[in-house]
Amino acid sequence: MQPSTTYVALVGTVIARLRRLANLQQAVLAAQVGVNQSSWSKIERGETAISVEYLAMLAPVLKVRPAEVLAAVDRTVAHAEAQGIVVLAFRGDLSAEALQGQLSSRALVALVDAASG
Repeated sequence: MQPSTTYVALVGTVIARLRRLANLQQAVLAAQVGVNQSSWSKIERGETAISVEYLAMLAPVLKVRPAEVLAAVDRTVAHAEAQGIVVLAFRGDLSAEALQGQLSSRALVALVDAASG
């Protein structure tokens, strides 16, 4: 069984990392973007995909461009794939075996940190 994750999970983990680097609490960022903290938490956990609109609102709060967020995700995908981790574009593609091999949130944070170098 190969370790796996989804693109959405990597996006959320990258956003959470950028938020922590900006020294912002999740609830504060959520309020500035215009969503409740619970909904924002789902984005950071990769349970909900972030919309283009929210990405555009998020970027100035974190003092980055939307393209920088996606570039960080792309670097993480390349790093993951180089380590044999399967990155699925769609959560629905997760088979029962892939679900068992899904990376933990701690492993995702380590992966994003390593890719950010």
